Amino acid sequence: MDEYKPCLDDRWNEGCTIAWKLWEEIVPLGCQGSYGIVSAYIRKKRTSPRPVTAQPPAPRVVTRWILSRPESLT
Repeated sequence: MDEYKPCLDDRWNEGCTIAWKLWEEIVPLGCQGSYGIVSAYIRKKRTSPRPVTAQPPAPRVVTRWILSRPESLT
Protein backbone atom coordinates (compact mmCIF):
# COMPACT_ATOMS: atom_id res chain seq x y z
CA MET A 1 0.00 0.00 0.00
CA ASP A 2 2.88 2.40 0.70
CA GLU A 3 3.86 2.63 -2.96
CA TYR A 4 0.32 3.82 -3.85
CA LYS A 5 0.12 6.54 -1.21
CA PRO A 6 1.69 9.21 -3.49
CA CYS A 7 -0.93 8.41 -6.12
CA LEU A 8 -3.71 8.62 -3.52
CA ASP A 9 -2.28 11.89 -2.19
CA ASP A 10 -2.15 13.39 -5.69
CA ARG A 11 -5.75 12.43 -6.38
CA TRP A 12 -6.79 13.76 -2.94
CA ASN A 13 -5.15 17.11 -3.77
CA GLU A 14 -7.01 17.13 -7.09
CA GLY A 15 -10.27 16.95 -5.15
CA CYS A 16 -11.16 13.27 -5.32
CA THR A 17 -12.07 12.38 -1.72
CA ILE A 18 -14.21 9.27 -2.24
CA ALA A 19 -12.35 6.25 -0.89
CA TRP A 20 -14.19 3.75 -3.09
CA LYS A 21 -13.30 5.64 -6.28
CA LEU A 22 -9.67 5.98 -5.21
CA TRP A 23 -9.51 2.25 -4.44
CA GLU A 24 -10.99 1.44 -7.88
CA GLU A 25 -8.28 3.60 -9.49
CA ILE A 26 -5.32 1.92 -7.80
CA VAL A 27 -6.46 -1.70 -8.17
CA PRO A 28 -5.68 -1.73 -11.93
CA LEU A 29 -2.24 -0.34 -11.05
CA GLY A 30 -1.52 -3.55 -9.14
CA CYS A 31 -2.53 -2.65 -5.60
CA GLN A 32 -3.27 -5.78 -3.55
CA GLY A 33 -4.69 -3.81 -0.60
CA SER A 34 -8.34 -4.05 0.33
CA TYR A 35 -10.88 -1.26 0.21
CA GLY A 36 -10.75 -1.10 4.02
CA ILE A 37 -7.07 -0.16 4.00
CA VAL A 38 -7.66 2.63 1.49
CA SER A 39 -10.71 3.79 3.42
CA ALA A 40 -8.72 3.95 6.67
CA TYR A 41 -5.96 5.94 4.95
CA ILE A 42 -8.49 8.42 3.53
CA ARG A 43 -10.28 8.68 6.89
CA LYS A 44 -6.95 9.55 8.49
CA LYS A 45 -6.40 12.29 5.88
CA ARG A 46 -9.89 13.70 6.53
CA THR A 47 -9.39 13.94 10.27
CA SER A 48 -5.80 15.21 10.29
CA PRO A 49 -5.44 18.93 11.04
CA ARG A 50 -4.70 21.03 8.02
CA PRO A 51 -1.94 23.62 8.16
CA VAL A 52 -3.17 27.12 8.93
CA THR A 53 -2.25 29.61 6.27
CA ALA A 54 -2.54 33.33 6.74
CA GLN A 55 -4.75 35.23 4.35
CA PRO A 56 -2.88 37.81 2.29
CA PRO A 57 -3.79 41.40 3.10
CA ALA A 58 -6.47 43.02 0.99
CA PRO A 59 -5.29 45.38 -1.77
CA ARG A 60 -6.97 48.27 0.03
CA VAL A 61 -4.92 47.59 3.18
CA VAL A 62 -1.67 47.40 1.22
CA THR A 63 -2.50 50.66 -0.52
CA ARG A 64 -3.10 52.30 2.87
CA TRP A 65 0.30 51.04 4.06
CA ILE A 66 2.03 52.46 1.01
CA LEU A 67 0.30 55.85 1.13
CA SER A 68 0.52 56.34 4.91
CA ARG A 69 3.33 58.17 6.62
CA PRO A 70 5.77 55.63 8.11
CA GLU A 71 5.52 57.15 11.59
CA SER A 72 1.74 56.58 11.66
CA LEU A 73 2.03 52.85 10.91
CA THR A 74 2.02 50.42 13.83
